[in-house]
Amino acid sequence: MSNNILNPLEKELLIRLYRSNPDIKLSDFCRANNVSEAAFKTWLKKYGAEGALRAVSLEEDAEPASRGRGRDGGDPAPRAHQDQNRAGATKKRLHPDPERRWDAGRVRACIREECAIIEALSKEFPVTGLCSLCGVSRSGFYKWRKRGGDPPKDRAKVLRLVQGCHDAHPSHGYRWVHAYLKRSDGITVSAEYVRRCFLYLGIRAETKHQKKDRERKARDPYPNLIFSTWETVDRPRQVIVSDMTAFWTRSRYWELALYFDVFTKQIIGRGLTKRRGWPGIYHDGLEQAREEIERSRAEAVGRLEAGSGDICVLHTDQGSVYTSKAYNEIIRESSIVRSCSRAGKPTDNPVNESLNGWIKEELFTDFGLYDKRDWEVEQVVDDYIEWYNAKRPCWSLGYMTPNDFYDAFMAGEVERRDTFAGRVIDPTPKFVREKLARAEADAESNAIGTSELLCFDAGVYVPLKKNSSSVYERDADSSSGVHHCHGEDGKSVYEA
Repeated sequence: MSNNILNPLEKELLIRLYRSNPDIKLSDFCRANNVSEAAFKTWLKKYGAEGALRAVSLEEDAEPASRGRGRDGGDPAPRAHQDQNRAGATKKRLHPDPERRWDAGRVRACIREECAIIEALSKEFPVTGLCSLCGVSRSGFYKWRKRGGDPPKDRAKVLRLVQGCHDAHPSHGYRWVHAYLKRSDGITVSAEYVRRCFLYLGIRAETKHQKKDRERKARDPYPNLIFSTWETVDRPRQVIVSDMTAFWTRSRYWELALYFDVFTKQIIGRGLTKRRGWPGIYHDGLEQAREEIERSRAEAVGRLEAGSGDICVLHTDQGSVYTSKAYNEIIRESSIVRSCSRAGKPTDNPVNESLNGWIKEELFTDFGLYDKRDWEVEQVVDDYIEWYNAKRPCWSLGYMTPNDFYDAFMAGEVERRDTFAGRVIDPTPKFVREKLARAEADAESNAIGTSELLCFDAGVYVPLKKNSSSVYERDADSSSGVHHCHGEDGKSVYEA
């Protein structure tokens, strides 16, 4: 606060605050209020005794009134409006923290000094302006005046009573404790004061109905065979992902289920309906995807002389249709192995989650899907899928189209890798693993060595950590040929 913006009311308020606190040094008070000591000493001499303050204030109030008129002779802005603009500049900390706050700012003590000054000046100035200058709410001031006195100065005694009552009756909250102490010990503090005592003491009511975090008991219907190993996919039709997305046209709600090849980025199946929650779109898309997988497998056998024994992993979320018996009955006799994301983990299927987003953006922006009629929507979606597979350049494929990339792989023009078989299935996110690997690079050399075991039983290659106590057993309830390996750490590793 600079010296030239203080009006007489603010000067009077500062002088009264200074004189009401004789323990405060003049230098500390001026520093806290951003006022020079020389100017403040001048105000003390000029204003004189406390009884002469009002007269001087009135004389100085009259001068700005004559100077504040504009060229057109209009009245100046009201003094109340000017004071309101300066309200934030007059909120001071006139006491050290131990006096004004209970514990590092968590609980604030009652600002008795400000309320007393407002009470003294309320007969001469509006209460609203005084409360704004002192940083006290108007309702808080009237509550203080209605209470008829200050809260008890023996704060330690109230704290001891609250703590003792809580120790004897820990099942009750601050309102009950306030009523109990008011009846038994005659305390005069408010329930809010007791609540702040609870906050300062770090206590709360104890009850047997408090929420507790419990482990999830439901078992995943199918294991997650992917996690964050998407970059290890090394051939077409090796991993297929699927998800459902919904959208609105101008007149109707639609649901669209897509089947997406992770390696070639092709859309190999789709289901579309305007019936909310109809499971047929999942079945239709799965039938199309299965036919495309079998066709691609036959082509791979003829052109690459390989692929007849390879399996395809179908990865979805744990939706009711994806985990239903009718849905999985379609692929029971095929080479498709099921994989599911963890419950509540959409990041386990990031490929399809991102696909749904920008596919709808292109459908609405480039193909004008929103304004299409009902009989045109299905044709627009089919045209888009055909354009997407045959004509749309894909950045992750080096700006080749999905169909061109598939043909290049089948022609032997794309480098072949064997990374999917050696992938490490770990639920820890990839970026966390990389960070831990960098931080513990030196510690890994001293860790117990493990050897990876590749299991080729049913064509799914999943590396397992082999140790002295590993026991391999076939899951009798699983129809996908997935085995369980119970390791020494108690965790289950899935092998297909």
